[in-house]
Amino acid sequence: MLARNRLKIKLAIGLLITLVLSLLLAFGLLLKPSAAPELQSAVYLPQPKKLANFNLVDEQGAAFTPAQLKGGWLMLSVGYTYCPDICPTTLASLVKFEQQLAQDSEPEELNFAFYTLDPQRDTPQQLQQYLAYFPLAIKGLAPRPDEAAQAFEQSLGIAKEIKSQAVANPKAYSVSHSVYMYLINPQGRLQAIFKPQQSRSGVQNFDSEILYQDYKKIRAFLAGSR
Repeated sequence: MLARNRLKIKLAIGLLITLVLSLLLAFGLLLKPSAAPELQSAVYLPQPKKLANFNLVDEQGAAFTPAQLKGGWLMLSVGYTYCPDICPTTLASLVKFEQQLAQDSEPEELNFAFYTLDPQRDTPQQLQQYLAYFPLAIKGLAPRPDEAAQAFEQSLGIAKEIKSQAVANPKAYSVSHSVYMYLINPQGRLQAIFKPQQSRSGVQNFDSEILYQDYKKIRAFLAGSR
């Protein structure tokens, strides 16, 4: 009889320990932050990527260095001013995106920049004239003519190809390039990559609403993980 009671006590203790461990495990999982926010079309980098060194000029012809990336958030788009389609529609989407941010009760500060992949034609003056068509406070950036920018572009994952046209004009060419936007954090590192949506016909375009939602989720996630 005594042995039977001892067995029941051991079983009860064992069940109690199992229950406690299960509760602790469940509680721990609830407290443990997820590795990344759930996004629709952006890729979040849990370990922000360091960018290669660069020496650029802005649309005013002034130097732009890595130190100027620090201290604030930056949304960087890429393209070239002679682009006939995706580049102007991307900038138009950024205009709508910025307008949505401005309507927030407590707008989060975000800077914008457009990096040209065609520095031969996109001089500071050309960038300034082109960006003036878009009602957005956006900085134009270009590699210096005497410096290669491959390392910087590769650190962002940019792919491009110059496609010459069969005409006498040496400046009549197009630039085939990857279509992404890049979120740079206040430490000057790549925090997220935003991908465009693609229609059934293969046309790529950024949806400003999706862009807004993913961006807000990233900022909220980072604020909550501090």
